[in-house]
Amino acid sequence: MLSPRSISIGRQLLLLTLFCALACLMLWPLPKYLDSHVIKAIYYWDAYTNEMALSARVDNVLGTGPGGMYESYFFAPIKNSIVFNESLFGLALVYAPFHLITRDPLLSYNLTLLLSFALSQYFTYLLVRRLTGNGYVGIVSGFAFALSPYATFEMGRIQLVATQWIPLCFYFLHRASCERRLRDIVGVYASYLLQIGTCLYYALFMLPLLLLAALAWFRSRPLTLGFVKQALAAGIVAGLIAVAMVYPYFAARKNFNLQREESFASSFDGKLSFFANVHDTNQTLTHMRHRSWEPGAHEEIAFPGFTILTLCAVALLLPLVRHLMHQGLRRFGLYLCLITATWALAMLATLLSHSMLVGLIVVLVALGLMHWRGILSPYPQALRTQVWWLILAIALFLGIEPLVLKHEPVHGLYYYLYTYVPGMDGIRKVSRQACLTTFGFAILAGFGGQLLLDALKPRWAKGALTAALLVLSVYEFRTFPHLVSPLWSNSTVPNAYRYIAKHKGNRPIAVLPSYFGMARFRGHRGMALTNYMAVFHRRRTVNGKSSFIPPITHLVHQALAVLPQPRGTRILNMLNVEYLLVHGEDLPIHKRQFLINTLDANTAHFEHVFAEGNTHVYRLLPTHDPSLALMPQLQIPKDSKKLPRKDIAQVTASANDHPEYAVDGDLHTGWTTKRYMHYGDYIEFHLTSPHRISMIELENFNAVTDFPGAYRVDVAIGDAELRVVAMRPRLRLFADQVHHPSDFKFRILFPGAPLADRVRITALEPMPGRAFTIDEATLWVK
Repeated sequence: MLSPRSISIGRQLLLLTLFCALACLMLWPLPKYLDSHVIKAIYYWDAYTNEMALSARVDNVLGTGPGGMYESYFFAPIKNSIVFNESLFGLALVYAPFHLITRDPLLSYNLTLLLSFALSQYFTYLLVRRLTGNGYVGIVSGFAFALSPYATFEMGRIQLVATQWIPLCFYFLHRASCERRLRDIVGVYASYLLQIGTCLYYALFMLPLLLLAALAWFRSRPLTLGFVKQALAAGIVAGLIAVAMVYPYFAARKNFNLQREESFASSFDGKLSFFANVHDTNQTLTHMRHRSWEPGAHEEIAFPGFTILTLCAVALLLPLVRHLMHQGLRRFGLYLCLITATWALAMLATLLSHSMLVGLIVVLVALGLMHWRGILSPYPQALRTQVWWLILAIALFLGIEPLVLKHEPVHGLYYYLYTYVPGMDGIRKVSRQACLTTFGFAILAGFGGQLLLDALKPRWAKGALTAALLVLSVYEFRTFPHLVSPLWSNSTVPNAYRYIAKHKGNRPIAVLPSYFGMARFRGHRGMALTNYMAVFHRRRTVNGKSSFIPPITHLVHQALAVLPQPRGTRILNMLNVEYLLVHGEDLPIHKRQFLINTLDANTAHFEHVFAEGNTHVYRLLPTHDPSLALMPQLQIPKDSKKLPRKDIAQVTASANDHPEYAVDGDLHTGWTTKRYMHYGDYIEFHLTSPHRISMIELENFNAVTDFPGAYRVDVAIGDAELRVVAMRPRLRLFADQVHHPSDFKFRILFPGAPLADRVRITALEPMPGRAFTIDEATLWVK
């Protein structure tokens, strides 16, 4: 084993230069366009959001950002909006120097991306060199991990390819297990915190693998009390920092539906077939290209590389050959039979119990008995640890339900993490553990490369073999020349953004179009572009795009689409918007002209403050209309009780598509107009007998803005004419619809608790772009 201290500074700089060159090669021609383009990988617009998040972290420290440490520019007026994306606290430390020196957000982002690829290779090199004692093969392993098909598939999402903290964490863990120094323990905690602040997905995925490595590596000699005390003290400090970083994510779970149902999460389980897939961007292995056409952005790329698999085979087979030669055929055969029987018994136990955990217990018991009986493994301790590490990584990659037997799922090891470890139930893409399986293959390949290189004596021969392996890996993984996509940057950003930036303030802005544009601001890419452009005007926006979009933001996008209608303006006023930025060039010419002319004429609400070409900025004029304030949640009147569902005889509606589903007791079924809400849409409840009705409560499982914000409630007894008992003529929003949608229930109070056996709710001013939907209705009576 070589000490990292033996690596001279010059050699380290040379290695970093090599790794930077390899990153530039694989991302070519991006290095030519660092200040004007992004790499056009799948879902490349996620780079827009990540750039915004990185800038927000730095801008907040400088006092020029969107607010406190948990604030990002998008999804105003929701507080702690950091929870809708990775925090990127850790990656911001890499980004910050570039940002401070260049003051160019796009250039800083691309430099951070390239440096992350280089550091991921370098830290993997250090780890492999430490584990195997051979630095040559560490170069190949570093490249294979950092620029694997999985990584280059995910290049549009920097949080998923900035994997440098993973090998660094294991590197420090191994040093701590051997040398028992406080600084190495601090290194473990620091690198893990950096991983939490880069990709929380990977940080959670790493936990069982870190535990396995720690148990294996720290067995070398007993722990001293002093070392344990130091590790615990440092762990407490690191834990407090980690809690501060992840607190808003767990706090938000009670306000927003961020959990993933088990059936949904399991639909993204990894499969063994993924290990044979590369993405369409691979220019060499074209016969292995795969793109999932299933909805939901499945990520089915996990191929580790033929070169890496060959080196893994060497690592596994060569010790077996040596074992056969030294121990003889009888002992070798006995070992193979016992191992085969162990795995067969484990598989049988897994299938019978429908649980991989039971199979794991069988394996552990069998291995313990073999060790007790003196039946030794042919693999040295370090290699044996890596083999089990990779097996565990693959088992976790297979997810919640690896297979179904007799119509019943077999629970994978990851099922128990999802069920019992806080935060795991918020993870959607289980198959992203391909990052860690690739890491496992790359490290195991390091042991195979060591066996080959140790057989070569001349240094030039070692270098030649290393170069050949590296060239083969580059050839296999080749994605260059890669497509790049142009993006506004410092020199090309429209002056409208500079105008808003000069007018400081805390009120948010709105950008139109955001989703319904013709080209630039269209679909998910358009929504994400509004995230990125916030780094130039430095105001929070009511627009936004992430994997989870809050209900109020969906409503905002629809409100912007119906402008200049008054209901669209009213939504913006209720959310305290100060500026409306109109990209007229991305609107159809008839829509653009009508919108600008109407807004110019509406001097009571809009002031035209900037125009350049077809780009315009309007200031929403202050209003003192108290009906624009967000309302508090209404409380259920005292002495009221729920009307039993058996007392509701019938439900009718203007759109008669199963209105009875609104009172069937199941939140997963409901009544909806199946189209945007219209004036006059209604639903009517017919009771078996008259009751004094004090309130009606409407619930929606997901769409908390699909209620009539403006309504009329009519009641009657028998065939008598309906009479109005409650009315709200203009759109209103509740604070909980914005800030606490998970707890929100739409309630209408009936003043005086009128006696009635018919209750009709009619939509007046329609909620823009939303259906009238009721998953479950409850009548409260006295």
